Formats: sequence, structure tokens, C-alpha cells
Amino acid sequence: MSVRSKRKKQEEAVPVGTGIDDSILLVLSRLLMSRLRVLRVETFNFPSGQIMPEHLVPEGKLIFMESGSIEYVFENTSFTLDAGKCFYRPPWTKARWTLLKGHSAVLTFCEFTCEPHEHGNPPPMLFSKVSRKLTLESFSRMREALSGTENEHAAALCSEGELKALLARLFTEAAMRVSEKPEEEENPHIGPVQRGIAWLERNFARTDALRELYKKCGLSANHFRKLFREEIGKNPQAKLLEIRLRVARYYIESTMLPIKQVADAVGIPNPRLFARQYRRHWGKTPTEARRQKT
Repeated sequence: MSVRSKRKKQEEAVPVGTGIDDSILLVLSRLLMSRLRVLRVETFNFPSGQIMPEHLVPEGKLIFMESGSIEYVFENTSFTLDAGKCFYRPPWTKARWTLLKGHSAVLTFCEFTCEPHEHGNPPPMLFSKVSRKLTLESFSRMREALSGTENEHAAALCSEGELKALLARLFTEAAMRVSEKPEEEENPHIGPVQRGIAWLERNFARTDALRELYKKCGLSANHFRKLFREEIGKNPQAKLLEIRLRVARYYIESTMLPIKQVADAVGIPNPRLFARQYRRHWGKTPTEARRQKT
């Protein structure tokens, strides 16, 4: 059985109807089945009013707020990252943040590479109830693994194990908490636009993604497009293309997968159209991007 077939079988084997949120466990399974390479673990202190302008980060990040609060804007979606919260940020995503005035902040994060998954990158996740002690201990062990041995292979294995153990705890606890809420109380503040974006993050590889999205949104296509533009400043088609090209860049710069297969994998099966859209978005063709990276 091929690696691809094994992974597909494993992903489909995630239990259904076990009393926990299976969609969160699917995200976790994709991370655990990927090879994660921890690059660094850092702790930063930021003064009141600190601003981080929008930036694109090619690596994945797991961020833990030790103290303070920041207004975080991730791919045009804003939220407050308060003390005690943890945020998983997928690779090749844009974000900016502002530290709330009158308060300093301390945050710890680990940065890591994640091999491409056949279904694309897992979507971002915000964890609201996190054990400070256990989380900081996990970060500390990752930091020690990276600096405590001259054997790079051993350091990579130990830090990857610690990161996956931390992710497994965070995602599993989040899935169990969601399942404990009455159905009518689940995610009361998430509107149709954010549900639509989450659906696109999971289904961007489908060539019929937009058509299916309009069927599932529960609104007329015109009204949904209007709400979408009002909330994030672009229509669903533009957002879908942004997601596809973000994932495509990850494939182009992190693997040697043929460009035609990359185009197929992100839902743009026409290679010429894919190359034009890639260049318009990233300022270079897929071939140029791969040549520069290598």
C-alpha cells in the first residue's frame, strides 16, 4: 500500500460519533501524520502599544500568550489573543497584530515546518482554555531538545515528539469541550462568512468548491457574496483563490512535486491558468519561484 493510500485510510479511520468533535480531530490527524520540524522556540516581551505590521510567514506557528492581550488579525479575520490562550497558525499565512495600550505582553511560540498534506494545510485553531503549566513545560522541553544535544537527528525527533504531544493535548481537549456544549449553543458568534471561510479552507481542492459553498451557506448566492465582501473586503471567489495560491506556494517552495500536480492538488487543473494566477498573486511564476528557492 502506498504512503498516500495509508494516510487516506488512517484519516478515514478517525472515530465518528464518539461524543467528541470529529472535525477538530481530523485537523489533528493531518498534523500528526505530517513530519514536523521544530525550528526554534522563543519567548518575547513586548511593550504597550507594540505593533506588528502585516507579514507573511512560511512556517507554522504555535503561539501561547503568557500575559497581556493583543488584537490579532489573521487573513482578514480579527480576534483578541488574551493571556492563557493558544493559537495554531498554518504556514504561508498573513497576519498582523497590535498590543493593547496600557499593557505589556509576554508570549512564547514555536516555529516549525510541516510537510505538505494531500488535503492541504490544516486550518488555524484558537484554543481558549489552556493549562499554563503544562503548555509552558512542553515549550521548555522543545527548547531543551533543540539546544541540549549535538546530534541534530536526535534533537529533531525529540522536539517533534514534544510538539505533537502538545498539539494532541490541545486539539483533543478542545474537541471534548465543544462536544459538551448543547447543540444550539455551539459557536454562537460565528456567522455565515466565517463558517464559509472555514469550509473553503477544508475543501479548496475541489474544482466545484464555490458551487458547493453556495449550496451550504443557507443564503442566496447574491446575499452571501454581499455579506462576504462587507466582512472581509473580497468576494468568496477571491478568498478561495487566495487560499489555493497560499497552499500552492507551500508545495512549490517546500517540495519537488511537478507543477502540474501542484495545480491539480489546489483545485486549478489548468496549468496555464494556474501559472498566470500564481504570478499575479506572488509576483513570479511557479517555475521562477522554485528556481529561486533551490
